[in-house]
Order: sequence, then structure tokens, then C-alpha cells
Amino acid sequence: MPSPITAHVLDTTHGRPAVGMKIQLYVRKGQEWQLLAEGKTNKEGRITDWLDENQRDSGHYLMVFATGEWYNDRAEACFYPQVKIEFLIAAANEHHHLPLMISPYGYSTYRCC
Repeated sequence: MPSPITAHVLDTTHGRPAVGMKIQLYVRKGQEWQLLAEGKTNKEGRITDWLDENQRDSGHYLMVFATGEWYNDRAEACFYPQVKIEFLIAAANEHHHLPLMISPYGYSTYRCC
């Protein structure tokens, strides 16, 4: 079964998945961010395996996408060195999927089930 929180990164400039992008997932504990997981996107531009099903709590979360590093590895310019997405999980029993669509000078995201 996939992780209760997953991500998907698409490179809209080249029309393909963003393979090998580093992403970190944090949860807020009090006033601090605690690292839960980190990994790199697979050949489909996804991370689907960084948490097990028991790590399913409501709360305040943060995903940090290393966009600058990813573009730098491809010798491409990038205006946003990181994309940080904070989100709230109210219903811990639901799956939460965050797609990120990137280009060197813009990005877009939304919540998907």
C-alpha cells in the first residue's frame, strides 16, 4: 500500500516527469519542524513509499522540493531554489497526494486524492 502522503513532480517545460528531485517531508511539533522522510522522485516523478500506513496523523506538514538543485544538475537556470508547500491534514485516514508542476520560472500545485 502506498504512503498516506505522496508527491508527484512534473517538468512542464520539457513535458515529462521530474526524475531524481530531492523532496523532504516535515511535520510541525509545537514550534519546530521535524523531518519525517526524504527521498528522490522515481522514473515517474513520484515518491510513494516514504511513510508506512501507520504514520497517518492529522496535523501541519511541509514538503520542501529541491528545485534549484534539480535544475542545476541539468545545467538549467532556475528562479526558485526551493518550493516549500505547507499543508494541513484534518482527516488522518485519507490519502494526501501533492502534485507539483514546475518550470524554471514558475510552479503550480494542488491537492489531489
